[in-house]
Amino acid sequence: MPSDEFTVNDFFECLTYRQDGLHLRADYVHGRSVKTDITVRPDGTVTLETWGRGQTALRWLDKLQGKKSIGLV
Repeated sequence: MPSDEFTVNDFFECLTYRQDGLHLRADYVHGRSVKTDITVRPDGTVTLETWGRGQTALRWLDKLQGKKSIGLV
């Protein structure tokens, strides 16, 4: 069975450079719903936008900031 992991090749297929900066747009990758737009502008600001993903992006941002998530034990 072929691997369905997100690869460097997948990353580059989703990546473009536009006037407003470096842009990654992923909708479905290997049949999985990613639905994420990321823009990194020349001034260093970043915009992360998701759609149809509920609170997933907020949980990832919390994790990146080192916040602990609360879960059932």
